[in-house]
Amino acid sequence: MEFKIPFYNVINILFVGLVFSGLCVFLFPEISGYAFNVLGRINNQVFDIVVVLTLGYEMGLILNWIASLVVEPILINKKPLNKRCWVSRIFQISWKSYADYQKAENDKLNMLVREMNVSRNHMTLFGVILIIACITSRWTVVLCLLPMIILFYCAYKKHAKKIVDRIENALK
Repeated sequence: MEFKIPFYNVINILFVGLVFSGLCVFLFPEISGYAFNVLGRINNQVFDIVVVLTLGYEMGLILNWIASLVVEPILINKKPLNKRCWVSRIFQISWKSYADYQKAENDKLNMLVREMNVSRNHMTLFGVILIIACITSRWTVVLCLLPMIILFYCAYKKHAKKIVDRIENALK
């Protein structure tokens, strides 16, 4: 039996989860130190790697769902630009319907959507860590995370614009 993990899942779920776990270790060294002591008692490196990868994948999957179910609906606006309020015109991202996407679907468009989802998941990752850092009063971390969130938001917006433009061109 051959076992394959798609590259998209490695980047968009596992990597995001491992980065989240690493940032949590950085933010909460006392709690993570306890967890590492428990793992250290087992004395099996393969088991330790499997546990870390599994936890990383699960954390990434949860962040992926948060990004998809919470962040994306907040960011995407399906109304025409001239029918939006000024805040929505500045911050929300234009989008096309899934039916339009299916009509225009091709390999390049699929690649742009995957890249956009990576940006969305990283923005969510840093947003969740930002919330945790605010709650725990780690203001230096907050200041470091704000530019990261802005960077990934800009990347998300850029990819969304490319996708909308490609869909509009394909439908003409």
